[in-house]
Amino acid sequence: RDRGFSGSFAVVPNGVPMPGTSDAGEDAAICSRLGVPARRNGELTCMFLANHTPNKGLPVLLEAFDGLNCPYTLIVGGERRPEIDYGIASATRRPDQRIVVTGRLSDAEVQALFRRSDLFVFPTLADTFPLVVLEAMSHGVPVLASRVGGIPHQLDQASGQLVEPGDARQLRDAVAALAARSDTLPKMGQHARARVARHFTWEN
Repeated sequence: RDRGFSGSFAVVPNGVPMPGTSDAGEDAAICSRLGVPARRNGELTCMFLANHTPNKGLPVLLEAFDGLNCPYTLIVGGERRPEIDYGIASATRRPDQRIVVTGRLSDAEVQALFRRSDLFVFPTLADTFPLVVLEAMSHGVPVLASRVGGIPHQLDQASGQLVEPGDARQLRDAVAALAARSDTLPKMGQHARARVARHFTWEN
């Protein structure tokens, strides 16, 4: 319309399948094999999943969590790359703070880790329409992501939150604020799942 088109049109985005049923025993076995510990009371579990190229914001993520002052488990999915410094991930920290770098994951492992997570954190520096955001949402996981590309179209205020790209302090503050009201995350996750079912399935 901005370019003078006056006819009717439809926007057809990429989509994702809605997850099927799960097996709690299989999920627990997968998490144990990947080094992800059992959930502890009062602890926020966050997940990141992407190719570990610098543009996906992994260095920003690690810097943000290195200064976080709350109990957490951060699951970093994806194959390690030589251009990323993983020193922060392996550094000694509080007993109630853990960063687990899993390496390459199968589809079944990804789904089990989504079900284990409270919040998907995706501080990408540049993106178009990342399907991983929709995949997290389809599993009922709210999303904290960068305000870039099509991500603001994927999320709404009920299902996630946006931060400016490349700002580790703002990302840290946003995670801390969500951790302080973690009781709202399940409801945000329900909204996220419903939003995907309504707008972003392959069937739609």
